[in-house]
Amino acid sequence: MLYFVFGYDLFAQQVVAPSLLNHSTWRVTPGTLALLASITALGGAIGAFVSSGLSSTRRRRASIAISVGWISGCMLFAGVTSSFVAFGVSRFLLGIGLGVLAPLICVLVVDWSRPERRSLYCCVAQSGIPLGALAAAGADHTLLAGTNFQWMFLLGALPILLGPVYWTLIPVEEPLEASVPDRATRQDARVVTSEWWGLFERGWLLASTLFSIASFIGLLMIYGVGYWLPTLIADLSSTFEFVIAFNSGAVAVTLLFAAIADRVPSKLCIVTLFMCAMVAMYVLPSLESRLAILGMVALAGGGILGAQNVLCAYVARYYPRPMRSTALSFTLGVGRFGSFIGPSYVILLLGVSSDPKSDFYDLVTPVVIGIAAILMVPAPTSRQSAKKAQCESSWRPTST
Repeated sequence: MLYFVFGYDLFAQQVVAPSLLNHSTWRVTPGTLALLASITALGGAIGAFVSSGLSSTRRRRASIAISVGWISGCMLFAGVTSSFVAFGVSRFLLGIGLGVLAPLICVLVVDWSRPERRSLYCCVAQSGIPLGALAAAGADHTLLAGTNFQWMFLLGALPILLGPVYWTLIPVEEPLEASVPDRATRQDARVVTSEWWGLFERGWLLASTLFSIASFIGLLMIYGVGYWLPTLIADLSSTFEFVIAFNSGAVAVTLLFAAIADRVPSKLCIVTLFMCAMVAMYVLPSLESRLAILGMVALAGGGILGAQNVLCAYVARYYPRPMRSTALSFTLGVGRFGSFIGPSYVILLLGVSSDPKSDFYDLVTPVVIGIAAILMVPAPTSRQSAKKAQCESSWRPTST
């Protein structure tokens, strides 16, 4: 439910983009929309870094409740303001709230999942993000059709009414299984501290850097492609159709890979999803059929959002319990800078080249970097395997 709220609030601006562009006094341009997306992402980066200090078991429930209230207040403010500057400020503040909320929910789900089913539950929970986006598109197309676009944001303020429910259902204690490692948990490196600098101590530096790069690429693609793909495909003029296709693909693919991510290496899942996105980006420029275009948009959404969802679950499983929240918050915090750059990156492509095929090939390049980063993440090793390898390497035959 919380991820559903996250998805609705995050994608509400994308859904009402045509209304913003046609606003009589705000004079919004495509570049202005990119700026709004970027400042929301910047707020998300700040919020993600802040959340690492709020995820202790005692603070978690209060932090989630405050974040939901903060987000609802920002949506309410966006729904009533008559100033574009104030609207932009509300989106920045909204980003901070969303940035705090995302890692808190993911860690909560992983902590309370059975060790052998952590990816399943985490990915199922994160499927609420594209479901929230679908709800935003549906509300704009049905319930709020013909009304002022700001009703979309007023509707997004309603989750504050469920605050008592969140407070009651979110546990305050930590289950014993939260500290139990699973097959993706790395155990051969020493945990020095749970603070952010512990991610760069010996044994963790490479993995932390590579996870951050992969998250940066994933969120760059989500924001860049998600906000600007309709402008790159001439045959796809309906924002509603694009949002439906992109996020339906994300829901379907995330749920599909949720069922297998605990049984096969997470690396393989993420690389496969990134490659699906590459295929979609490669094929799209040559398609003419509207149905085929929407199908490839769905594949692109599934590949990009699905990869990011599985990546979050992988990070939460890879690090031991003391480092889990810090690692996920830092990874998503760095990744949010990718979402900050994403829209501007696509604008740059559109400005430099007038060839759609060239634009799509340039969009594929970051995905290749993301694949390389994931493949280079050190494989998780159990303590028993590490000790055995150390004993074997230190053994020397005696001479007779």
